[in-house]
Amino acid sequence: MKIIFVVDQMRSGGAERVAANLSNDFAANGHDVCIIMLNEFEPRSHYSVTGKVKLIPVKDKYKKNNPIIKVLLLRKCIKEQKPDVIISFLHHICVYTCFAALGLKTPFIISERNDPAMLPKSRLLRVLRIFVYKRADGCVFQTTGAKEFFSFDIQRKSTIIPNPVVIMYEPAAPFEREKKITAAGRLVPQKNYAMLIRAFALFSAKVKGFKLFICGEGGERHAIEKLISDLQLNDSVVLLGQISNPHELLCHSAVFALSSDFEGMPNALLEAMALGVPSVATDCPCGGPAELITNAENGLLIPVGDEHAMADAFERIACNQEFSDKLSGNARKLRLSYSARGIAEKWLSYIDEVTRRVFES
Repeated sequence: MKIIFVVDQMRSGGAERVAANLSNDFAANGHDVCIIMLNEFEPRSHYSVTGKVKLIPVKDKYKKNNPIIKVLLLRKCIKEQKPDVIISFLHHICVYTCFAALGLKTPFIISERNDPAMLPKSRLLRVLRIFVYKRADGCVFQTTGAKEFFSFDIQRKSTIIPNPVVIMYEPAAPFEREKKITAAGRLVPQKNYAMLIRAFALFSAKVKGFKLFICGEGGERHAIEKLISDLQLNDSVVLLGQISNPHELLCHSAVFALSSDFEGMPNALLEAMALGVPSVATDCPCGGPAELITNAENGLLIPVGDEHAMADAFERIACNQEFSDKLSGNARKLRLSYSARGIAEKWLSYIDEVTRRVFES
């Protein structure tokens, strides 16, 4: 089967990581796969992509912000590749892909990757999203909450497939966890790192010796740096930027923290739990953390925006080794239900269902 993924770019991001993981699996199992990058000049990827997967940048160097040019370039590329199915990630990329694929009679599947109640902010994009999702032959959501946001005519042709987990680092056993709390994700308001840092300040006033490490880059860096300075945490909160293998840092951490106001299915939380890192996460819409965590069994859920609850959760894990070990052991079981091969099989099964439905209609 010839499968095309259409994404924004492959420099970073949860959707891009999933596209890379799925593409590698599909290619390894005999499918012809290419990733079209709508906003990229070069065939490059931050994530490891096998040589069997073709990376195709289509961004026009001279009319880069013209949406009509983008649609035409994407359409030309799709026609040249002659795919059996097109899969588009992220709502704005889905809009471009839908218009580019009009009249081509190629099955088109969209994949919602965030909380649809919160994104996009643009009223126009929200209207276009509904138009596109209704025209799509299939829709993949990460959580029940995301699926139920949409109308029945969209829900009835959709499915729920969570993200796969791919482990890039395994420690030599046995090992001791270090006094580190780790978070990972773009430095953007959605992640609410300000709450996390205030929670860490409360925690570190009671439990000494811990440091907070934040992996990721983004537009909020200066505001976060100012908050760290204002709270006099320069020696204990470290902004690492983007790092090549966060799993090594994660694996040796005492706690993983997710402080987001909203999420789809958070890759960083899933990977931390699969590595056995005791995790604390906000119970944020559209339900990704709650689908991963059974509270006090394999992780801790706290209310969104509650820095005191997060600080208490850190203390509960840091000061109770037996409880920490329990969370760790139970969290590692997610490897089975979210394995890369298992999730890829769910995608292939759904692709087969959609393509059969299209060609039989």
